[in-house]
Amino acid sequence: LRKFRRKTIDAEITLIGPYIQVFILMNYLLWIYILLFHVDLNPIIINLTSATAFLTTLTLFIAGVALTYITKPRRIRNILWLPFLQVYWFLECCLTFYALLQVIFKCPSRWVKTEKTGECTEESVKALLNI
Repeated sequence: LRKFRRKTIDAEITLIGPYIQVFILMNYLLWIYILLFHVDLNPIIINLTSATAFLTTLTLFIAGVALTYITKPRRIRNILWLPFLQVYWFLECCLTFYALLQVIFKCPSRWVKTEKTGECTEESVKALLNI
């Protein structure tokens, strides 16, 4: 991200996604805090927080309806998955926030290499050959 390159702009936009998720999580938490404790803030902040939370929820709802529409076979029962989309999004935002905190505080991480045996199982061969 040091130099702007046209070839890598799509990757850079994709990598910015988790940081935007953290801001959305903070916005949701601020919105819930304002609703529960009736904090006296500037009305502009309250309105912006409410509008952003509403628009994010609306966007997720529209994306969920689109996903249920393109899922084959089309059933009305597929709409029952829409509330779980919100839960999944919130969980993903929380995990992204946790990862961001680890990066900010430079928490040490340990990578353990997976031992390979060199054996091929029937399931892995079928997966490779699409059988």
